[in-house]
Amino acid sequence: LWVGLEVERISKSQIFFREHSRRANPETVGGWDELVSARIQIVCVNAALMKITSIPAPLRAQLEALQ
Repeated sequence: LWVGLEVERISKSQIFFREHSRRANPETVGGWDELVSARIQIVCVNAALMKITSIPAPLRAQLEALQ
């Protein structure tokens, strides 16, 4: 069983991830059966104001390195 998380896209205030769970299967093309997949959208919010805000630069740099 293999579970993965990938950064799909980063915007000024949002991060889009793709998650998937796969099982090895040598009989299929590519060698994997995809069991579950999902897209996750996370929005950065200023908790005090409850308004959308930019992703902090240090976090953005780390996330962009994962793309």
